[in-house]
Amino acid sequence: MSPPASDDMSTGADRPEATITQVVEGPVTTADHMYAIDAIRSICRAAPGAVRRVRVGLSVQPQPTGETPGTAECSLLIDGTRILCAGVAASTVREAVNALVARLLRRLEPLMAASGSRLRVARDSTAAGTVDPPW
Repeated sequence: MSPPASDDMSTGADRPEATITQVVEGPVTTADHMYAIDAIRSICRAAPGAVRRVRVGLSVQPQPTGETPGTAECSLLIDGTRILCAGVAASTVREAVNALVARLLRRLEPLMAASGSRLRVARDSTAAGTVDPPW
């Protein structure tokens, strides 16, 4: 297990920076790790308020059969008053990240409707998990 890493994450030019904590377990590739961070940055930009803190967890559990199922988890603290979280297990880390983004976007929709905002992240390719999302 890698130690948690803290970093600053921009959530938009007019918003304060969020603090991100990353927990990576197992042989997660750098490409999958960066893919996940870019996806979460996209979610932060789409959020209806300032994202203050983010916790992202990625893990891979290699199997004797050669498969590498992955999990992706994320918690967001929005405006210091709302916590939005989701977690997904899939056959790969990238598939887990795509499904995580789709789930977080579904959970953001009621908050976006209440604030009169629109989502700024395309969902079609993310929800299917077959095409890389456009972030």
